Amino acid sequence: LNDYLDVESAIDYYLFCYFALAIDSLGRNLMLVTYDGGNKWYCTLYDADTTWGNGLNGGSSYNSPQSPCPESYELKTSLLWERIEACIGDELWDRWSDLRKTIFRVEYVQNEFDLFWRYITDDDYEADIDRWTGVDSTRPYVPQWNVDIRAAIPAFIAARAPYCDAQIKAMRTPVPCTGITLDKSQIEYASGDPIRLVATVAPENTTDDIIWSVSDSTIASVSDGVVHPLSNGTAVVTATCGNYSATCNVTITALAYSVTLAGDHVALSNTADVSPGSSYTGTLTTDSNR
Repeated sequence: LNDYLDVESAIDYYLFCYFALAIDSLGRNLMLVTYDGGNKWYCTLYDADTTWGNGLNGGSSYNSPQSPCPESYELKTSLLWERIEACIGDELWDRWSDLRKTIFRVEYVQNEFDLFWRYITDDDYEADIDRWTGVDSTRPYVPQWNVDIRAAIPAFIAARAPYCDAQIKAMRTPVPCTGITLDKSQIEYASGDPIRLVATVAPENTTDDIIWSVSDSTIASVSDGVVHPLSNGTAVVTATCGNYSATCNVTITALAYSVTLAGDHVALSNTADVSPGSSYTGTLTTDSNR
């Protein structure tokens, strides 16, 4: 493939268009340029009007950040991108992973739009809308006639990035997990501070995801290996990767709470007022954040 097409440029073009949801650009708007008389071709972009969720008419048809590629594109029959996905999915994922750490970070892209908007004043924005007062769905090419794209684009970027993470990750060559271990087999809490479990999988490049679960969600919660104690008791945290799993026993005995009743009297639910110096017996339930 690289004898005829600069694969690096094709990968970058594809990933940018995927992230930006460039509706035309993975169908019909691809431009190929050459510097050696046509022996090797490079991908380049143009006509990027419908990108970052914007539709042609700026109306209620603002494109969803979960729009799939190429199903939501103008043309769905590009054999080039079909073969790119099928043949070099691992290279796509590796490049995507690198870009997501740098210029494809959500904050970076949002900041670029913020810098862009600084050159367009509120007066400019309103004047553009006023200039095209008759615009509706039958008269396209004014992107903000009933959508505040200054707010819509950052929200689109934040939602689009994790969607692309999952979609592009799925293009990799499947590498089944052959085992998983945890760095701890038992946790005993001496305080309410969370404790992280570290999972090690084999092989390291497995394409199977690690799924965390806990046997009793009233005792503890777990997210990406971080275990939060919720109430005194025992539970089992399980990390699953493919057909393999590892467990850690969790024991919580150290959670203690104090309650102070202030004022002349305090009204408690489902009971009479409690006057100073008197006693009350009840059940204290922790919320999900403690």
